[in-house]
Amino acid sequence: MTDWAEPIIQGAFIFLVSYAMITDLRDLRVPNWVPLAIAGLFLLYSLDQGGGDLPVHMLTGVGMLVVAFALFVAGVFGGGDAKFIAALALWMGPADLGPFVLITTLLGGAMAVALVGLKKLLVFNPALENHAAIARPLAWARTGKMPYAVPIGLAALMLGPALF
Repeated sequence: MTDWAEPIIQGAFIFLVSYAMITDLRDLRVPNWVPLAIAGLFLLYSLDQGGGDLPVHMLTGVGMLVVAFALFVAGVFGGGDAKFIAALALWMGPADLGPFVLITTLLGGAMAVALVGLKKLLVFNPALENHAAIARPLAWARTGKMPYAVPIGLAALMLGPALF
């Protein structure tokens, strides 16, 4: 890779993943252009590296899209989360997919436990219900929705240095 391209691609990767997490935290939505940009960025990176691993990475991404779509149909994931995790699976490839899914699952589970704990905490301290700092997480706990892009994105950022 050219000396100037790698830091630009790394920065763009970090920006896109962070942007997806922030918009999901704010709106429970990942804009469609973000997974598309992440996939396009991977294509540029892969071609610059010679493209030898591109087919297996594409199979990994498509496989993850199938699994994530099934989770979407089951009501576990939102559509944006499904596209986001599939785009990041392109970057992971088969070698890093297992750790990526494991870290995502652990972080997602921790977030879910925290939300359930928050909901239970209100039983003991109902005054917290009016606290502005927990209004959004409390709404997630009540509806059963949560910003899955956060654990997905954090897992990708944790594994990011190994990808480049």
